[in-house]
Amino acid sequence: QRVKSRTAEIKMLKAANERLRERVAQLCQQDGVALDETLHGDIMSMKNKHTNLVHQKHKEGSFHRLFWDQQMQAARQSDSRQMRWHPQVIRWCLHLRLVSGGGYRLLRESGLMRLPSERTLRDYTHYVPPQTGFQNGVPGQLAREAKLDELEDWQKFVCLTYDEMKIKEGLVYNKYTDQLVGFVALDNVSDRLLEFERLCQSDGTMQKPDLASHMLVLLVRGIFTTLKFPLAQFPTTGAASHQLYPIVTEAAMRLEIMGFKVMSLTSDGSSPNRKLYRLMRDPSDDTTPGYCCPNPFT
Repeated sequence: QRVKSRTAEIKMLKAANERLRERVAQLCQQDGVALDETLHGDIMSMKNKHTNLVHQKHKEGSFHRLFWDQQMQAARQSDSRQMRWHPQVIRWCLHLRLVSGGGYRLLRESGLMRLPSERTLRDYTHYVPPQTGFQNGVPGQLAREAKLDELEDWQKFVCLTYDEMKIKEGLVYNKYTDQLVGFVALDNVSDRLLEFERLCQSDGTMQKPDLASHMLVLLVRGIFTTLKFPLAQFPTTGAASHQLYPIVTEAAMRLEIMGFKVMSLTSDGSSPNRKLYRLMRDPSDDTTPGYCCPNPFT
């Protein structure tokens, strides 16, 4: 029922979007002014004339000057596919696109300014396919983001932060992977244990899998650097301590293998997190404070 309502809502939004497109096209046809080659040349000459003023007002390296130069370069291109956009402009356009997709499309189709296509932006947002759990492409991206090869030993000290965020329950069909996204997905052992628990609590018939209501996010933060990087995410219904243990330890192991030094874990004071720290302590050591635990990978 929820999938049907979502489908109907999407169809309604697509129909409304199509009506707006037709209305904008109609207004442009009625009230728009077509620029002939002479007028287009005059406008381009005005832009070229004011380029020096822009360069005088905005110093080299500023985004204002960069954006003006990119607009001038895009206006000279006979084919928009030949345009090579600067990374700062791509980042700015990604911000606009994520804030409002409809607003970005309207701004781009209006012709007020030249902007990258949504297909171009998708190549950047989907550089690593969005998946749950630990992904193979993330360590390389993290190493490039942190410039790991250029760091001193003391700059490799990091803190592993994790927390759960409330999300809306529901299923989404991923047409690229042909999967339904929205179910609880932890590590393989925890998933099998949850499936076995549901089977034991039922009459022997297979039960429906649980829909995720929270998202467990692991974040890497540099202690002596400004590094902030999301390492992995896991859809849960509220992870218990025995479910957090393999996830947190594997995250620490992956970071240590890369060359980082995990010095601490940071979380809130919820009951599962407190139990996790007790699980990670050496049971034979009664002198160590409750908030301290050894790193088995150092």
